[in-house]
Amino acid sequence: MMNIYILIDYVPMVCVLIGLIMTWKVESARWFFISYIAVEMFSLAMTDTVMQWNTHFYIYCVFISLVFLLPIVYRKRLAMWLYSKTGYEYFNKVLKTHRFVPQEAGIICVILLAILVNFVTWIEVLLYKYSFLSNAPIKLYVRDNTVVFVKVMICLAMLSYAFRAEFRERFIRDENC
Repeated sequence: MMNIYILIDYVPMVCVLIGLIMTWKVESARWFFISYIAVEMFSLAMTDTVMQWNTHFYIYCVFISLVFLLPIVYRKRLAMWLYSKTGYEYFNKVLKTHRFVPQEAGIICVILLAILVNFVTWIEVLLYKYSFLSNAPIKLYVRDNTVVFVKVMICLAMLSYAFRAEFRERFIRDENC
C-alpha cells in the first residue's frame, strides 16, 4: 500500500507539466503553472528530509500546504512586481489577463482541508507521543486517505484549469477590447 502513496506524491507534478504543455501559449495560465511547479519542485526536493522528522512531519505538511497557496494568492502581485522591475512585457500580459477562477477556489478549499487534517494529526501525534492518548486514529485512518483525496482533487482542478485556459483568455481579451 505504501507504493500508492509514493506514486500519489508525484501525480500533481505530472498534471502540472501536462497543464503547462497544454497552456504554453496562454500567458496567465503558463504563469500559474510555472509558479505552481516551482512550489511542487521544492516540496518534492524536501520529501526525503522531512520524512525523517516523525512527529513534526505533520506541521511541515501544514507549512508546505500554506506555501502551495502562494501561486494562487500572490501570483498577480508577483507578476506586477516583476514587471515593474524588469519591464518584461510577458508580466504585463499576465496582469491584463489574470482572473481568479473556480478551479483556483477549489484548490484553495482542498488545500485548507489538508492544512486542517495535518494540523489535527500533528496535535494528535504530540498527544500520543506524550502519553495523553493511547491511540492516534486520525493519523492511522484519516490523514493518508485525506491527502490522497486532496492530491487527486488538485490534479483534477489543474487539468480543468488547463482545458479552460485558452477559452478563458480569449474571453478576457474580447472583454478588454
